[in-house]
Amino acid sequence: MEEGLDDRRLVRPLANLVIPNRVTAEIYRRSAPDGSWPSDRIVNAWWVALLFSFISYTETTQYASGETIVYSPPFFTAVSAVGGIAAAVLLSLVIRKVSAWQDAKPTS
Repeated sequence: MEEGLDDRRLVRPLANLVIPNRVTAEIYRRSAPDGSWPSDRIVNAWWVALLFSFISYTETTQYASGETIVYSPPFFTAVSAVGGIAAAVLLSLVIRKVSAWQDAKPTS
């Protein structure tokens, strides 16, 4: 095994939890008109909602007769669904705001 291979296996998944949020927040802030620096709370809220949409839990039971039952508790399904809906709404707000800022005529 190559030296450092284990480090890369740990860093990449952790980077995937941070980098997309930071890039989106940077685009959001830099798109603001007149060089203002708006709060990126809406971007952070979108990211948290998106992470909640990935929550899942499934129980699988296989009986001796060969029957298999797959069960997903309603609570986890509801959290994931609400997270996905919230993430979609928040991201559409971010996109609309950034688009409006970028389409606006610069004032100077």
